[in-house]
Amino acid sequence: MTFPPLVDIPPLQLVGLAGACAYITNYVLITSRMITTESPVFFVNNLLASMLVIISLADAFNAATALIQIFWVGVSLWGLTSRLHVNWSARKRRTDRLRPLN
Repeated sequence: MTFPPLVDIPPLQLVGLAGACAYITNYVLITSRMITTESPVFFVNNLLASMLVIISLADAFNAATALIQIFWVGVSLWGLTSRLHVNWSARKRRTDRLRPLN
């Protein structure tokens, strides 16, 4: 089996492959415990991956794939904002405890 050279792959397919690589990288990072599912990095990686795959669908649209990717965008944004809010709230509580009372 021979693989086509990268120069022969349409640009939008390369974007989709980059998205697939981002999903795979995220899974490897979780499996190797380099990040956790609580980490904002996890959600940013999933968001990036899903957006890349959505862009690649402009070349060859697939409704099921589009639906899954839109779901991933939504869940990633939800998870990212909730984690950032939790981190911000925890940081604010720590600084509030350190402030002197007047």
